[in-house]
Amino acid sequence: MPVGLPKIPYPIPITDDDEESECNGLYRRRILILGGEITSELANIMTGALIFFSLADSSKKFKFFINSLGGSVIDGIAIYDTIQTILAPVETIVTGMAASMACFILNGGNSRIAFPHARVMMHQPSSPYLDEKNVDIFLELDEIQKKRPFYVSNRSPRVWTC
Repeated sequence: MPVGLPKIPYPIPITDDDEESECNGLYRRRILILGGEITSELANIMTGALIFFSLADSSKKFKFFINSLGGSVIDGIAIYDTIQTILAPVETIVTGMAASMACFILNGGNSRIAFPHARVMMHQPSSPYLDEKNVDIFLELDEIQKKRPFYVSNRSPRVWTC
């Protein structure tokens, strides 16, 4: 598959002789699992699945399980924006850890749940370039300053489900 194109699930007719794979079964039940680092490939898969199933039936709720230490800001915001844009409700659930950008995605759900031993952690935007001496970091700092109000405005108190 070419880089940058989301992997879109497509309906496959199931016969009695075929066994439905576990991933297709979770997709069909609108259960998405965000585990590991948030990358462009993962963001394309998540946004593709959210859009595809929301267009199929926007009245059914998604369950979006999160166990991630975060990752790319741009790709995380793509997932967040998709959750905010689709008509179907999305319930975000932390199973282990939601740190950094994963915490931001957690906040995007219509309802949020954290398991009893789950951990949620948000920090200030940062850059790996701050430690390097020969890199012009002013462009990076300017980008961080632009993203900070977006973070703050979208961390407003919302209803948590217990």
